[in-house]
Amino acid sequence: ITSISLGKYEYDIGEKATVNLRISNNEDQPKTIIVAATVKKNEKTVDYLPLKELKDFQGLGEVSLEWDTSGVEYGRYEINVELMDLDGFILDRKVLSITIGIPRVNITNLEVSDTNFTIGENLTISASIINNGNVDVSGSLIIEIRVSGNSIETLQYPFENLSSGETKNFQGFWDTSSAIANENYSLFGYVLYSGKASLPIEIQLISHEKVRKTPGFEGIVLLAAIMLLGMLYRKL
Repeated sequence: ITSISLGKYEYDIGEKATVNLRISNNEDQPKTIIVAATVKKNEKTVDYLPLKELKDFQGLGEVSLEWDTSGVEYGRYEINVELMDLDGFILDRKVLSITIGIPRVNITNLEVSDTNFTIGENLTISASIINNGNVDVSGSLIIEIRVSGNSIETLQYPFENLSSGETKNFQGFWDTSSAIANENYSLFGYVLYSGKASLPIEIQLISHEKVRKTPGFEGIVLLAAIMLLGMLYRKL
């Protein structure tokens, strides 16, 4: 076996995984070769790939094996490939690692209670994620508060064993007391899981300084009435 490789890097449960081999026979005489492969997990054999026979093989050649992963559990496996002659003598052996099951989690929604907020407001943040893969996944929803592309605060919401097709909703809060007036902020949301990050969603926000109210006409009239009552009380 001069080389061994997979047809692609990742396989979903239920797909047929392809193992590609390049084989050479430099002997003077052609030889009938049996290509056999077993699948192991944690050193235990869990499946066998169909045998292939190369009659009167000589020189260089290629052969592919298929493994039907229907009903296979998510995890890492080893495919052990052997070349044998008709007497069962092992001519060569190679081992290939493969992971079956592709975790896929996406953030599908990100909302905030007020995109034009007043400093000091406690903003409500809502988000939803979905597991689009076919394996259970644990991870965290990440919400970053950013200014000019730089993260100034990070909110983290962990989740465990999100099953295939399951949606999960989150709600959090951001205290804007330390925000700067008339500054452009953004909420940057994404999911971290199984060593991966989902595509993000971003919402633009702008801050406003809290307006201090000045006494109006009604307030002045009320103040005058209180002062007048005070003067009358003193005279009595």
